[in-house]
Amino acid sequence: MTPDLDTVTNEPLIIGGRKIDGRTIEARRFRNLASDLAAQLNRNPSPADRLLLLNAATLATMCERFTADLLEGKDVDEEPYRRN
Repeated sequence: MTPDLDTVTNEPLIIGGRKIDGRTIEARRFRNLASDLAAQLNRNPSPADRLLLLNAATLATMCERFTADLLEGKDVDEEPYRRN
């Protein structure tokens, strides 16, 4: 597993060449999702695997946020959810 997907660190994430604060709730959740997905491979992810894992973790994080807002009774815009 790559160090930037390690769930036990609050180190910044490097995504798209940008340093992202890894201490936020969403950053920690993203890191956990990516790490859990990577663990299911039972091998070190290839660069292509890593790209897919990061995108899957991004979509899962977005879906979780949408679901939480929906269940809390907040107004949600369904269009971006449908397109993703």
